[in-house]
Amino acid sequence: MNTTTLTWAALALTALGSLSACTTDAPTGPAPVTISGTVTASTAGDVRQTVIVACRPLGENCDPAQFESTSVDTGGKSAAYRLENLPSGPYYLFGWKDNNGSQEVDDGDDFAVYSTDGRTPAVVTASTASADLVLGRLATSEGGGVSGQVRAAPGGTLADVTVFSCVPGTDGACDPRKITTSRADPQGRFLLLDPPTEPFYVMAWQDQDRNGQLSDADAFGSARDAHGALVNVQAPRSGVTVYLTAPTGGANPGAGVPSALTGHWYRGTSTLVDYYNPTTGQWSPPSGSGTQLKINADGTFTRSVTGQLSTYGCTTTTFGYYTGTVAVTGNTLTLNPTYSRQKYTNDCTPSMNSDRDVPNEALQFRWAIDPRGELILTWPDGAQSTYGRN
Repeated sequence: MNTTTLTWAALALTALGSLSACTTDAPTGPAPVTISGTVTASTAGDVRQTVIVACRPLGENCDPAQFESTSVDTGGKSAAYRLENLPSGPYYLFGWKDNNGSQEVDDGDDFAVYSTDGRTPAVVTASTASADLVLGRLATSEGGGVSGQVRAAPGGTLADVTVFSCVPGTDGACDPRKITTSRADPQGRFLLLDPPTEPFYVMAWQDQDRNGQLSDADAFGSARDAHGALVNVQAPRSGVTVYLTAPTGGANPGAGVPSALTGHWYRGTSTLVDYYNPTTGQWSPPSGSGTQLKINADGTFTRSVTGQLSTYGCTTTTFGYYTGTVAVTGNTLTLNPTYSRQKYTNDCTPSMNSDRDVPNEALQFRWAIDPRGELILTWPDGAQSTYGRN
């Protein structure tokens, strides 16, 4: 796969990556188009769960509002695919297998664009039974490692930051046998070489009191999704971002929680039910995406999250359940969990699936109550989440 093809592919998938239900309109007018062919795996791959996408051209890219997709359900080095009843018109065609479960086209994935000359994307204008795709592995320049960027805590620096992999054991703590470390450079860039072969979490630690042990005086952080859940990572992968949380400084958890913060807060489209029952260990069926946050007058909290993302028929679902204590200093709210559990499912990359206790790690926000009585939480990266009161 050459540079021209990869550049086009990256642009096309940037436009389409977050879409889940956009499809072409029902066929009208001219006879519908059927595109079929064979998809062949990369040298080290298997075609099962490869997604084939036909999209309308929009300049040199895909039209993000008009595409159709199908997935390959059989395994092996090659398999037939078929896209039927497409409206008449030109199409670009590509295949993608999300090997690392990131829901993005990135290092380690298998990818191909349909081309008749081996250099440029071909435009399909009529039914064809010979639109064959040969997948190639998108390799990282760092080999099989994981790379990314650490962001400093507000008012902090990036000096002496250690990044490490974490595979939780049965007790939720990081299994020391599976920790790989890397020192971030002064700009926060890191590269984890030879990380675990199984899915893991990426964490960062800044030993601010220089005692060689994790303490309240240190900054700490993990790669998290938009709901604050720890992100499952599998090598090779690039572009992983970790935000450090400012030291708690031994703040007194549970003391002095303002009455304006107490109550049951919620955001998103999920139903107002408890996602996890700690007594039975059962999760509720997913219903939308959202977060619930219960802050009690005694300074304890319960935080539940559910997030769903679908791309070309592949759906990932993340559940999170966290309980612990609250610390409030001025407009800074810190949630210090004493119990954390997450469930992750990816129906196209089942090797990423997990349901387990995970390390307890503080979440820190700036908080405010707006004139409508809604809770505004500002994340370390500046993003804001708005919560209504139940």
